[in-house]
Amino acid sequence: AAKITVKYILENMAKTPLDVWFGVELNFGLQAGHAHDRYYMSDQGKLDDKYLVSMGALNNVTAIGLRDEWRQLDIMVETDRKLNIWRCPVETISLSEAGFERVYQNSTVFPNTHLKLAGKWELEISLTLNKL
Repeated sequence: AAKITVKYILENMAKTPLDVWFGVELNFGLQAGHAHDRYYMSDQGKLDDKYLVSMGALNNVTAIGLRDEWRQLDIMVETDRKLNIWRCPVETISLSEAGFERVYQNSTVFPNTHLKLAGKWELEISLTLNKL
């Protein structure tokens, strides 16, 4: 397994709390947005709308995973505190003989939270890559 951990430190040095929305965008190019062997999962297993082309939000969680069984990859994004994790595809639009078509490019995972920042706030996000 390979693991990267990043620690974010936000500090409001003013006397008045700041109303802030903080998030980190992570993009994963797993090549197929609607394939049975490439999907999102949570710590409870596969999501109801599991495909990488899906959009959705997990609220008050610490993890989301992306699995690519064809390439035998398991990617886990974990945080050290509960927050929201939004997901959506990145798509391009192309014009073909059939008309305009959406083409899946990659998957975006966006851990985020709303803060009333007074003083210091910290967050760690870990990305773990495992071979299945």
